[in-house]
Amino acid sequence: MLEQTATESERYEARRMRLLDDNTRMKVARIQGEKTGVIQFCERLLRRPETPTEQLTQRSLEDITRLAIQLQDEVQRQRCAASAPNFAPDVEMPFSSFQLQMLPAVPMTQEQFFDFCQQNRKIRMERTAQGELLIMPPSGGETGAQNLSVSAQLYVWSRRDGTGKGFDSSTGFILPNGANRSADASWVSLARLAALSPEQLKKFLPFCPDFVVEILSPTDSLRKTIEKMAEYMANGACLGWLINPRNHQVHVYRPQQPAQLIESPKTLSGDPELPGFVLDLEPVWRP
Repeated sequence: MLEQTATESERYEARRMRLLDDNTRMKVARIQGEKTGVIQFCERLLRRPETPTEQLTQRSLEDITRLAIQLQDEVQRQRCAASAPNFAPDVEMPFSSFQLQMLPAVPMTQEQFFDFCQQNRKIRMERTAQGELLIMPPSGGETGAQNLSVSAQLYVWSRRDGTGKGFDSSTGFILPNGANRSADASWVSLARLAALSPEQLKKFLPFCPDFVVEILSPTDSLRKTIEKMAEYMANGACLGWLINPRNHQVHVYRPQQPAQLIESPKTLSGDPELPGFVLDLEPVWRP
């Protein structure tokens, strides 16, 4: 099985590189090299006696931002290549996200991470419990329409239900394990929100949502998204839906239960955790 997967990945890589022009191939190689070079850059700064400690984080983060912009540009080029007839849509794209190990070279408190995200609002970022910075490409049109459909339905239900609030994919949460996550759609009860101060409500919410939805985009890794769903459940989520539009499948998560795989459902019910919420999946299957 592993050999077969490796062969598929090799065929995909060879096909993808044939679709890219020489300039793009050079850019891919440069970005791949710079991914591992950022921490070396930080370590060089640490070894410079003339570099003030307070400037280290700012200078390092500026370099990370520059690489993130390069990554987003490269993803757009790959999307253009993906429109070619010979592109293999069943193989995960290699630039699904940009991952950097920040610790111990560039530590950031929750307050600093929030400020960093506000200074770079056009870049989608998350952070793992181990301190790895994840920079993700913006959604394509199809995925954006799917996300909006789910968020809109959740919003309409939450307004009618009145026991909580729904949030879109731009909302950040600080999980109990220290990770910073943003689900494609989420919901939190009013009782939990009422316990927060006005200042806390303006920043990343300091808990895991009660309900989370992740929609697998063409550039997302299924394995990593499954791990992300497991993290949500381990940190207090009561219900989670992982929607895979490509295969018309939904993974349903509940605490201390095996994930349930549902094939080609027309609707999803949130009962009993979200009484009366029924998600129509037709706009997701056919955006």
